[in-house]
Amino acid sequence: MGKELGELIVVSDSQTGEVLGVHMIGPQVTELISLATLAMQNGIDVAGIKKTVFPHPSLSEAFFEAVLATQGESIHMKIERDEN
Repeated sequence: MGKELGELIVVSDSQTGEVLGVHMIGPQVTELISLATLAMQNGIDVAGIKKTVFPHPSLSEAFFEAVLATQGESIHMKIERDEN
């Protein structure tokens, strides 16, 4: 889309994988929020979302990347880790 600014954060329970919340800022996030709502309303956890196929390249792939980041598995974004 030619846009470099935006952020998508998925907050999940580290023990159960339950999606607790999602924060989105950027272009077309109104098209993406339904993915988070669908998961949360239907009890689809991080493991369930990881089994879903997301097209590449697409906006929905940003949601998938944020879900992968909850477990340090994102492949298209830099994840900063505390080394202590």
